[in-house]
Amino acid sequence: MKTQMGPALRNKQWLGIVMMVLLPVWLVACASTPDEVGQKANAQEKFNESLQARSLNLIDEEIAKLQEAVAFDPREPFYHMILGDAYFSKAALDEAEQAYLNAIRADPKFFSTYRSLGRLYMQKGQWNNALFYLKRALDAPNVENPHQVFNWIGVCHRYKGELSLAEKTWKRALDIKENSEIRFNLALAYKDGERFDLARESLNKALEMDPKMYRAHYELAQLQLKARKFQQARDHFNQVMTLEPLSRQAKGAQEYLKLIPDE
Repeated sequence: MKTQMGPALRNKQWLGIVMMVLLPVWLVACASTPDEVGQKANAQEKFNESLQARSLNLIDEEIAKLQEAVAFDPREPFYHMILGDAYFSKAALDEAEQAYLNAIRADPKFFSTYRSLGRLYMQKGQWNNALFYLKRALDAPNVENPHQVFNWIGVCHRYKGELSLAEKTWKRALDIKENSEIRFNLALAYKDGERFDLARESLNKALEMDPKMYRAHYELAQLQLKARKFQQARDHFNQVMTLEPLSRQAKGAQEYLKLIPDE
């Protein structure tokens, strides 16, 4: 998951502008005390140590260092968000949730956190919460990969049974950028709504972009079987078994192949 730049770099960029335009006021009203400067320096040091721990895959040590960074500089949202990411990586979802919420409390305009929190609520199956935060993530001035955020929103609507909203959301995502995963998800919505021709069309487009997408082969095989196109179904099931032989879909494909009649 991509994150925003660290606080040291962000501070460096805007500090030059502030000093040129508002230097007299800044010196009087906004200067940091020596204690604050020391606390921020300590926080940055602990953050750097957390990066070293991450590079060695020492997740618990990384979390401990990030907790220290947060303790030194609790008003910096970046540290809270990265702590949330670390918790999320070890599936400690409640702890990650709290860290993300702390980041938002520190800075409600730190939009990367909304994206992360939306993904967390998707993982928890809390679709309404996920929708709220993912939609807030789209309020960012320059949203990174907005088609992916729309894709996740579409997933939430589908799991809520809101197929029409899911379809509209995925089409909006595809207007931004063609993507095989989004085409696959759109096909599932069409399949759920028994719009099988549209589902086949969307799956074929997904496979044009990613011929090795075994899940698309599996879904398309089932649709071809339903249409009694047995040879095409057989071909796609065989593709699943070739591409991902240990997958759940491969086991299903093997069972289907035993039942397909010869044409």
